[in-house]
Amino acid sequence: MKNGMKTIFVVFMIAISLYFLLSFFISFNDSDFTTETVIYSSYSDYIDISGIAIRDEVMISADSEEIEDVIYYVENGDRVPVGSVVATYNTNAVGDSDFDNILYINNKIEQLSASIDTAIMYNTDTIDSQIKNEINTILDCREDGSLYEILKNVDNLQVLFNKSDISVNGDSYYVGVLDSYTNQKESLLSGSNSDEKDVIANTSGYFCVSCDGYESISPPGYLDITVDLYNSLISFEPQSVPENVVGKVQKVASWYFVSLLDTSDASNLTVGGLANIEIDFPESGKELISFYVQDISNSVNDKSAVVFRCETTTGDTVSLRKTDAKLMKRSYNGFKIDSDALRIVDDEYGVYVLSAQRVIFKPVEILYSNDDFLIVDAAGTGSRALTSNDEVIIGGKDLYNGKIVNR
Repeated sequence: MKNGMKTIFVVFMIAISLYFLLSFFISFNDSDFTTETVIYSSYSDYIDISGIAIRDEVMISADSEEIEDVIYYVENGDRVPVGSVVATYNTNAVGDSDFDNILYINNKIEQLSASIDTAIMYNTDTIDSQIKNEINTILDCREDGSLYEILKNVDNLQVLFNKSDISVNGDSYYVGVLDSYTNQKESLLSGSNSDEKDVIANTSGYFCVSCDGYESISPPGYLDITVDLYNSLISFEPQSVPENVVGKVQKVASWYFVSLLDTSDASNLTVGGLANIEIDFPESGKELISFYVQDISNSVNDKSAVVFRCETTTGDTVSLRKTDAKLMKRSYNGFKIDSDALRIVDDEYGVYVLSAQRVIFKPVEILYSNDDFLIVDAAGTGSRALTSNDEVIIGGKDLYNGKIVNR
């Protein structure tokens, strides 16, 4: 009898041990979840808008009605003084090969003129420092894949090498080369019976090589905006541009972007306040531009027209006209977590964090959420405060604060 009871007791103890071992094994090998490292990040919420850019701008025309082979000496966004030469043109077309030679010669003349005119302003140490900086700029441009900027900076580097030589050996050699290129250019022009003429800026401002027929729009007429004014502006028929126009000048740095918004979105803006608009430029890509809110119209059918004012002009903005854009509604700073990591424990939002194989619940405050992720702030204190580099648990089941798991 005693042996039978002893056997039953041993079996019972083995069963109990197996139960606890199995429970421990299941708990310790709970792997039906993943973890993600918490990072502190910024996220901006945007709304899609469209609109039109307007500026105080003046077209620049050549003296002749018919122009050929225009060569520009300035680029989009360059500041030009009144009376300066922005381009040259020929009265008769030059052959393709001669025109290519003239372009090459003009580039050499520009390099040599810059080298000779300013060489005496620099000492060798200054020039050497500038050469190193220019080389670094070229390397940066190579990484960005901008061939145009590389070629531009290679020209600048050549000018610096010339200045370095001139500062030591004088400029007589370079003056002779400049005269030779000037004579070659004159010979090419005379051989084609063409006369090269300058195009002069008739006002100071920021140059743009292209005109689109909207140049007659005057910004003051649209600064006290209404929905009707916006509709007339956006439906404006561009005027024809004369063939002898070679570009235009934006007279002041400030320009305007006029858009039509839902009144609910416009109500979040304040006249005189700041607004950030993302514009995708054809050449340089997306850029976030800061504007001031110039004016907001009264609501008509739940729509409000808004005038945004920018105080900075660049080579991209100077040619901008009608475009789609994104208006930043709000920017959020906090911890970015996966939507599947969010939990509700005792009516409190939070996340489970895996720390030394232990599950810890950390409460959070939701700042922003969408279907994929959330931006949150830590709502706990001490060891319950969410921090950067915490391993947040995504998914899983039967999790609770203090649970031991093996990963």
